[in-house]
Amino acid sequence: MGFRVRERLSYANVMATIAVFIALGGGAYALSLPKNSVGPRQLKTNAVTGRDALESSFGQVPSAAHADSADSAAHAVTATSADSATNAAHADNATSADSATNADKLDNLDSSAIGLGFFSGRVNGLAGLPNGTKGSAPTGLSTQQNSTAVVTQDMTLSPDVPIVMRDLSVLLNQPLGCSGICGAGENATVTLGALQGTGATAATLSCTILTTQDSCKAAGPSATVPPSSRLRINITVSGDAQFAANSAAMFSWRATAP
Repeated sequence: MGFRVRERLSYANVMATIAVFIALGGGAYALSLPKNSVGPRQLKTNAVTGRDALESSFGQVPSAAHADSADSAAHAVTATSADSATNAAHADNATSADSATNADKLDNLDSSAIGLGFFSGRVNGLAGLPNGTKGSAPTGLSTQQNSTAVVTQDMTLSPDVPIVMRDLSVLLNQPLGCSGICGAGENATVTLGALQGTGATAATLSCTILTTQDSCKAAGPSATVPPSSRLRINITVSGDAQFAANSAAMFSWRATAP
């Protein structure tokens, strides 16, 4: 009897019997696939979403000139090329960048606003005849010098690099007076000057104080001052303008790169 049953078994009979049991039992069974058996041909287009993909397997985007994640610094931490990014090799605006439109600025100031040095001083004893000084030191404390000879003037040396003089500001300890007819021609001119080795004037920066006034300013820049030039302050009066007794001039200025 057993021999007859085995004799009548076939692959079709077995599979049909299994199908009947599955249908009657109402169960669901999953077939296990061999490893690496599903490839690109078995996948539909767009079948794999971002959540199902291994992000670390994707390479870096070489250029992101126009990308949703690179147009805004809030959504772009690093990009090779981007309009705006926290870190970028090339960007119009970037917190840190190798090349950027605003890379030549520090705290939104360009190079001309960052000085090589800031100088200040005071010239005492401006009252007298003739009024003013023909060549006093452009920094520190000094007294008016009425001699026009360069060898006797009180001067200092500029740095051993080209500079320009900027932002001359002058304040008298008392207003400029007038002894006679007082008008527009009565004033005091304060000049910061640079002399070359031959004694020729290389650059100047000056401002004018009117009578009854006590200050003046000159923003500059001056012409370029050659390296190691001699610097001096000249304060001269015109017309009937004169300094009151014990008058002094306080001043300041900046030296920056050309």
